[in-house]
Order: sequence, then C-alpha cells, then structure tokens
Amino acid sequence: MPEFIGLKNYYNMFTDPEFWIALKNTFYYGVATTLISVTLALIFAFLIHMQIVRFSSFFKTSLITPYIISSVAIMILWAYIFDPTYGLVNAILEKIISNPPQWYADPKWAMPTIILYGVWSSVGYYTVLFLAGLAGIPQTFFEAAMVDGADTKTIFRRIMLPLMRPVILLVLILATIGTIQVFTPIYVITEGGPMRATTTIVYYLYEQGFQLFNMGYASAVAVFMSAMLFALAIIQKKAVGEKGYYY
Repeated sequence: MPEFIGLKNYYNMFTDPEFWIALKNTFYYGVATTLISVTLALIFAFLIHMQIVRFSSFFKTSLITPYIISSVAIMILWAYIFDPTYGLVNAILEKIISNPPQWYADPKWAMPTIILYGVWSSVGYYTVLFLAGLAGIPQTFFEAAMVDGADTKTIFRRIMLPLMRPVILLVLILATIGTIQVFTPIYVITEGGPMRATTTIVYYLYEQGFQLFNMGYASAVAVFMSAMLFALAIIQKKAVGEKGYYY
C-alpha cells in the first residue's frame, strides 16, 4: 500500500550530489549560452538594420536556417561534425595541432560543445526579435545621430542600447528560460556524459522519471524547476512590465 512520505523527496533532492551537479551544469550552460547568443544577436541585428553588412537578405536567411531543418537531424549532423575520431572539425584541426580536443567525448570540452550548438541554434531567433524591436524605433533617431557626426559605435552604445532596453530584457528572460529547459541536444549528442559533464536539470529529471522510474523524486525536481521558471517570470514582469515598447 502506498505510504505518504511528506517532503522526503525534496530532502533527498537537496542532499543528492548529482542534483547539484545537474543544477551547476544548467546554470553554466544557461549563463554562457544566453550571454553569447544574445550579444551576437544584438550585434547582428544592428548591422543588418543599419545596412552595414552586405547581402543582408542572405544573412537573414542563414540565421533562420536552424529553424527550417529538423532539430534532431541537425543535432545528429552536429555530432558527426564534432566526432573526435572521424569529425570534420578535428580533420581540419589535425593539420594545425597534433592533439585536437575530443569535444563531447572529453568532460572538459563536452559542455562547451553543447554551448556552441546552443548559440548557433538560437542566435538567429533572437536576431529576428531584435530586428522587430529596431523596426519600431523611429529611423529619425539614427539619421539625426549620423548628421551630427556620430560613428557606428556611438550610435550602437548611445542610441540603440537605451532604446532597445525593454526588448533586450525580454529576450534575456526568454533566453534564460529556454536554456534552463535544454534537453534535446543533451539527449541526442551526449546522454548527459561523459562523467555527468553535460547532465542538466531537465535531463536529470528525465533520468529519474523515465529511466529509473522514480516518479515521486522526478516530480520534486519538476516542481523545483517550475519554481525557478516562475521566479524568472516575476523578474521579467518587474523589469519590463512598466516599460514602453517601440513596436
């Protein structure tokens, strides 16, 4: 007969070293992927909007390519490209250095490999969001700055960033929530390894619930993750709730 255990699953969760490893990996992946992808997306959006880069139409198309092709197919291709033995990346690096990284087979390089995929697959989406925000800002602001002799860096730092602050905060929150929920690349490429180097909180939840069938414990992990996401939603509301948008 089932026995009520109260908060024991939460106690087990907070005293489980593997849970803290998964939480640390989640924050590592989340912070690195969010900062890099959002920064690159902001720069790309500015360059496209100001028509600084040539072939902007081709550039826009290439940015959204990850959303056109099946994500699982891309991940399998990514795994082959970064294969330590037969991969294209190491085939090139072996001509330059004698001992190229083992990528997802090495605990030191496994998470950076997943982060690299996360950045590549998300930067296009964030660029589109920033372009939508820039489209709502009156073009006269940029034109007046150029008439006054402002260079590109000044326009980016003094005009675009302040006017785009609400959009930037929104994208940061969306990116953070998305990275906390990362699962598919971990499942397809590394399966949480090697040596737990890429086990995130969602993959840990999957292991407990659908491999070990410890549903009560997995539910406790899910509640904890939901609480984190709820806290981020509160932060988003306080950060951008009273700010105006230009689009």
